[in-house]
Amino acid sequence: MERTLEIFLFLLPTLIIILCLSAAWYYYLRFQKNNAEQKHRADHSASLLKIRLQAYERLVLFLERISPQHLVVRNNDPHIPATEMQRNMINNIREEYEHNLVQQIYISEKAWSGVVQARIWVLKLINEAAGSLPEGATANDLAIAIVAAEMQTKENYLAEALSFLTNEVRGLL
Repeated sequence: MERTLEIFLFLLPTLIIILCLSAAWYYYLRFQKNNAEQKHRADHSASLLKIRLQAYERLVLFLERISPQHLVVRNNDPHIPATEMQRNMINNIREEYEHNLVQQIYISEKAWSGVVQARIWVLKLINEAAGSLPEGATANDLAIAIVAAEMQTKENYLAEALSFLTNEVRGLL
């Protein structure tokens, strides 16, 4: 019995050291796992921020491309009738919109609503300007009517949407 007690007393410090090392190893591995998870979350957040910023950039570009001045410059061919230019501009807006439709998942609902309102406003501006022209009007007549209508309007949903997007991006940074 005395021999068993001596062996136990001899092994006790070894067991305590092994338990302490095991506990230290456990906490070290746990610390490493937490650090890896935090790094992964930080990387994910940075990636998501990059994607969101790209979505805002694409939508600002979309709004710039559908602005009446840019549409008129891109589509004005003095040799075509106003109705053809109107159709071309509406098709440009539709194609640009469809190309950027997925960006709505990366921005706020209010920002997306502003983009949609701006698109509707530009379409309405084009259609009203075209509707005010006499039969046989040229693309130049339509271009002048669109620019004049934009200058006379009190509400510019395009400018409001651009401003809102810019302010949201500033809030992200």
